[in-house]
Amino acid sequence: MSFQLSAPVPLSDDSESVLTKTIGESLKVEGDLSHVFEVDKTVDFIRSNGYKSVALQFPDEHLADAGRVASLISEQVDANVQVLADTNYGSCCVDEVAAEHMFADAIVHYGRACLSPTSRLPVLYVFGRLPIDANKMVTNLTDKFDLDSPMLIVSDTRWYYCQDTIIQRLKEAGFKTIIPSTLVKREEPDLEVEACTTIPGRLFRLPENISLGDVSLIFVGPDSPTLTSILMSHYSIVKDFWSFDPIKGKLTEESSFGGTKLRRRYALVQKCRDAGVIGIIVGTLGVSNYLNVLDRLRKMILNAGKKPYVLAIGKLNPAKLANFQEIECFVLIACGENSLIDSRDFYRPIVTPFELMKALSSDTSWLNECILSFDRVLSLTEEQENMPENTVHEESESPHFSLVTGKLVNAAPMRHIELSLDNDENSKGQLNEDGSSSVQKRSNWDLTVNGVYSPAAAYLQSRSWSGLSNVPEGASPSKLYQGQTGIAKGYVGEGNKEDKLNEESSD
Repeated sequence: MSFQLSAPVPLSDDSESVLTKTIGESLKVEGDLSHVFEVDKTVDFIRSNGYKSVALQFPDEHLADAGRVASLISEQVDANVQVLADTNYGSCCVDEVAAEHMFADAIVHYGRACLSPTSRLPVLYVFGRLPIDANKMVTNLTDKFDLDSPMLIVSDTRWYYCQDTIIQRLKEAGFKTIIPSTLVKREEPDLEVEACTTIPGRLFRLPENISLGDVSLIFVGPDSPTLTSILMSHYSIVKDFWSFDPIKGKLTEESSFGGTKLRRRYALVQKCRDAGVIGIIVGTLGVSNYLNVLDRLRKMILNAGKKPYVLAIGKLNPAKLANFQEIECFVLIACGENSLIDSRDFYRPIVTPFELMKALSSDTSWLNECILSFDRVLSLTEEQENMPENTVHEESESPHFSLVTGKLVNAAPMRHIELSLDNDENSKGQLNEDGSSSVQKRSNWDLTVNGVYSPAAAYLQSRSWSGLSNVPEGASPSKLYQGQTGIAKGYVGEGNKEDKLNEESSD
């Protein structure tokens, strides 16, 4: 069967999509903007602290209202008010780096927030007051649950303002045990661990004689990274998991989706276990402890005999990561709501720090848990912190059975190779007497750096094309000659081109 092309086949992208891309759909704000975006609260925050430069960080869905909100605030304060948009990373995180570039004294963060602790600038969170039909939500819950069923109410930050109203309506409907969750910005040292359990950025207390396995978790909010992170970390430890979408007015059981997503994450862990070169992506510069997590992950990767690369590339997209073909797996250091990358568009798997820890551990079991908090990851890997940086686990030196390929895989490429200092006939390079020269080239094109096998060099040698020209072994370098100086009209020692043309024409 043959067919005729109606247009040339596009072999490359003209990058027009960068200029015409569609941002997230704007959320319709009903009512007075001063009330929805808490202008009075923001003005009091600026005045009481005497700030002279304030950055207003808006997400894409609220950019249409950013100018009017900034004008309302500027009219009431003696401060320079600037709008931040197109954040370096996720819009749920406070962009301290961009605010510091604007010399801001404080940040006002609008919209959905992950509530990750910050370390440099004071932050005021304004979640907004988006509408919700509380009566419809109570009616849906009454139809699905018994009145004796204990419920844990967890809200998206944008609908947190109405949580007390929802709980009051549920109690009026006859529900006996309603457990509220509260928002917290930082860990409070005076809280008793036995009396409370935390979701990232949230706190709730369980009554006596009630465990999480007896509780139905009800999430108030649409499908979002907040829902995904809470679902992944809690669906297996609660009785069941439901969500109510205030925009669609629909109650959905999420428990079955949680199992499917967790199985996908387990498959990514197995791929990470088979990887010998791992890229550490810095996905945040504002969340506290991200540097500690970076150092810990790097040590863990080296201790497992693998090669780490640290990357800072801003917002993730498949095109950026596809440039690093030698990297077999990526681990993303970001807030809990931006860590779970489940897109199939990426060329290599992307895992969380906790999943990397499980992949590098000799214990391959996984008890249906998903830990996204930096503090908990640091505590779980504390035993590995004191291990020597170049120590390789005994089990990493031998091949392991891959559940992905069904074959034995040696995923520890950073093995030490003894370098011979003898000048034999087969050796084409030699270390300097002071040891400063760290690269040695052998006849089989293997490269070693300071006696350590280089995965990047091995990957380069495995490619069919490795550059514009391959210099053959034994070739002497080209000689350097003094070039011409001057301008194109007449170089030094060349004379004027017009005079030469006249001489040639006269001849």
